[in-house]
Amino acid sequence: MARRGPGYQHEPRRAARAAIRSLRVRLLLPLSLVVAVIVAGTLGYYWLWRKVDGTWMDALFMTVTTITTVGYGEVKPLDTAGRIFTMVLAIAGVGSLFYTLSVVMEYLVSTRLADLGGRRRMERRIEALRQHIVVAGLGRVGRQAAQELFAANTPFVVIEPGQAAARHAHHSLVVLELFLLLFENRHAEIVP
Repeated sequence: MARRGPGYQHEPRRAARAAIRSLRVRLLLPLSLVVAVIVAGTLGYYWLWRKVDGTWMDALFMTVTTITTVGYGEVKPLDTAGRIFTMVLAIAGVGSLFYTLSVVMEYLVSTRLADLGGRRRMERRIEALRQHIVVAGLGRVGRQAAQELFAANTPFVVIEPGQAAARHAHHSLVVLELFLLLFENRHAEIVP
């Protein structure tokens, strides 16, 4: 791995903080919608049940069970207007919850796609390695060395200089074992 400038070690942390800030900003609208639906539902049920001694807790409970589609049934009796209100609340509540979930999922997918190869994770793992061996290339000798290091459970990093060699490496049995090793005991890393 090439040496980088003095601020390089802080770049992943800055990127992570920026991603969290971005998620907070992106979640502001959907979470505000969920809160608005809960408040509107609670106020609506409280108003609908004003004549039948409905409490704020009854109204909140009915709102939450409606928008989460739990559906324990009506806490207090509802007339036609109350049932129409419940249907509108259910649609708005489920919609706002799905919208919030879709924003979170879109964020998770986009951050994962931005780092397809897991390069940041790979670099962090390599930087965390201490007293490891570097295997330069997976030619005939490199493959044999990797197999022996793997068998000895010795931490090592494989560096492949070219794309053709990296593609070849990804198809070889040794690399499959190395990837298994990555997920099992995290001692090896392949750098394309």
